[in-house]
Amino acid sequence: NGGGDYQVNFTNNMANANFAVAGSANIWPSNLASIRAESRSVSTVNIEVIEANRVDSDYVNAIIIGEQ
Repeated sequence: NGGGDYQVNFTNNMANANFAVAGSANIWPSNLASIRAESRSVSTVNIEVIEANRVDSDYVNAIIIGEQ
């Protein structure tokens, strides 16, 4: 994974890839960046942190809601 690209692996697979992803990231000095789910499967989701381009973040918070 490159800068600003984070992979989240699920211990237990989701029922399908139709789950919701929301969250935030903290970037210094602007203190705010967006996240988006770039790709997803039943076992993983790739989250990108975006501030004009992909950037690394000290803190990435994500909520994933779906069926397991």
